[in-house]
Amino acid sequence: MKQRILAAVKKEFLQFLRDRMLIALILWTYTIEVVLCAYA
Repeated sequence: MKQRILAAVKKEFLQFLRDRMLIALILWTYTIEVVLCAYA
């Protein structure tokens, strides 16, 4: 059971790293959030 979960997590992590647009979107979203919180 534990190995199946680890395999699924590894698969999803590798898929996440392949998707450059998703990484850019996440980084941009958190950057905007930090900037907005700084001005609030």
